[in-house]
Amino acid sequence: VTRAPSPPAEPDLGPLESDVLRALAHADGAWLTLDDLAAITRTSRLLVEQAVEHLVATRLLIDRHNYIYGTSFRLSSVGRDLAIRHGYVSGALSAS
Repeated sequence: VTRAPSPPAEPDLGPLESDVLRALAHADGAWLTLDDLAAITRTSRLLVEQAVEHLVATRLLIDRHNYIYGTSFRLSSVGRDLAIRHGYVSGALSAS
């Protein structure tokens, strides 16, 4: 008997990590920097950096390094799916 693989366990997220995911979901695929995320969440950059490091480690975010603009972040496919499941993504069209 072949069974479908079970979905991965959802990571344990703190309030700031959830806020970062929500901010990135609202950015609709755009790349945001730590400064952007700190401003959006109205939180210290150091605390946002810690939250982002955890989200990258749990594969919910991906990062991109640029020598001119610095490092920026966006949702990974896993993070996107989690954001959709949690209702962080708005503006979905309903089928008519």
